[in-house]
Amino acid sequence: LSNKLISQIEINSLEKLDFLDSLLLSSNLLTSLKQGVFINLRKLKNLDMSINNLVDLKNMTFIGLKNLNSLSLSFNKINSIDVNAFYELSYLEKLVLSHNKIKNIKSGFFITLKNLIELDLADNLIEIIDRDSFSNLNNLVVLELSNNNLYSISADLFEGFMNLEQLNLMNNFILHFNGEFKNLLKLKSFSLTNNKIKVLNINLIKQLSNLISLDFSNNKIKYLDKFSNFEYLESLYLNQNEIQIIQNDTFSNLANLESLELN
Repeated sequence: LSNKLISQIEINSLEKLDFLDSLLLSSNLLTSLKQGVFINLRKLKNLDMSINNLVDLKNMTFIGLKNLNSLSLSFNKINSIDVNAFYELSYLEKLVLSHNKIKNIKSGFFITLKNLIELDLADNLIEIIDRDSFSNLNNLVVLELSNNNLYSISADLFEGFMNLEQLNLMNNFILHFNGEFKNLLKLKSFSLTNNKIKVLNINLIKQLSNLISLDFSNNKIKYLDKFSNFEYLESLYLNQNEIQIIQNDTFSNLANLESLELN
């Protein structure tokens, strides 16, 4: 049902599609979703509503979709999400909310999404993320927060991410970290390229011992601490900074480093 100029879905219009596995509603003219519109689609696993004109997500919007695995809402105009908008999506593994107009991530948004593996919030207007916003996402592997308006990051936002492998915070306005990054034992890729970081305090990220790729390129870093406790690191990007001094032992412990960018 993509590219059909659909502007509204009536409550009973999908009621006899009990065995539907995938529903593609992308590239239409939808501006809102009525509560209960998906209530009979109990076997639906994939729902794509990208490239529409959705403005908000009300409570219980997706009620009935108990077996949904993937939900794409990218390229809409979403600026408001009710706390229980994703209620009942306990088997959801991928949620794409990129390219919207979301400013705040509030506690409770994702509370029922305990099986979520990938969360894409890139290309929004996010300025504030409440402390407990991600507290129940213990199975998350990929978190995209690039291209937003974040100025600071509290490390304890990510404390419960025991399975996180990719964290992307590129193209924000981040000046500094608040606190030490802990418990991200599986994190392999961490990108903070194109921010406003002036001081790179290695002590705040030293527990990210399984990193393979670390990107601090295009910031305002002037001084480098010694990179210790990164025995698996293969790629380190520090180009486009304001680095003035490099000590003799700055990279001496990076035995597996294959690529170092300092341009």
